[in-house]
Amino acid sequence: LPGEPVTGSKIVKIGEGGVRAAILPSGMRAFSTRIKEETGDIRRVTDMYVAFGDRFSIFCGVDDLIVESSALGVTGWVSGMTNVWPAECVELFNLCAENRYAEARALYRILTPSLQLATPLKHFP
Repeated sequence: LPGEPVTGSKIVKIGEGGVRAAILPSGMRAFSTRIKEETGDIRRVTDMYVAFGDRFSIFCGVDDLIVESSALGVTGWVSGMTNVWPAECVELFNLCAENRYAEARALYRILTPSLQLATPLKHFP
């Protein structure tokens, strides 16, 4: 409820199960709850938004799917390659967040070979 304090008794603890966000109204977020989508199946981003609405923040968890994930509405990126290319990865994320996809694609195409080093999937030779 708006203005009601968050107390320990109102937080689902590890092992208690349940999806607290399922009872939140649209526009509300569960207490510090994010989902890292790292299956490599880009369709899962949309599946999660269909299932949960906007009650969770969904993050991209695959380095070389950030542009695609951003286009589908993710709000964050968990990336190992940001340690290697910090400025470039921040720029890429910001371009996507600003819907500047033409610029994002140009940078993404430069970074993709490096981003794929952190993603053990099938790649073209």
